Amino acid sequence: MDPGLTTVTVRDKIVYPMVDRGELVKAFNMVMAQKGVVERQAKEVADYDEDLDVGYKRLARSMQVLEVALTSLVPVAGQAALVSGAGVLAVGAPPSQREPAAP
Repeated sequence: MDPGLTTVTVRDKIVYPMVDRGELVKAFNMVMAQKGVVERQAKEVADYDEDLDVGYKRLARSMQVLEVALTSLVPVAGQAALVSGAGVLAVGAPPSQREPAAP
């Protein structure tokens, strides 16, 4: 059989015509010959899904580490801003609530 044929092509172009001609055993054997192809494709999809799961778990873990790092930096930045007299300007207040710059 041509290795370039897909399982759908085999079904439509080979198996269905065999069934229409009454060659049921040959059609069944052709379906069983495709079993390995279908199993390989199913394994590839499962492996891909598993890789995605691993990637998303790594991304989530990295984001948690980044969140912890940023959270720990904010109090230091806020305290430094208050000590320097910048007030809420350095902590990110909206423009309408910012203190005017010192002369």
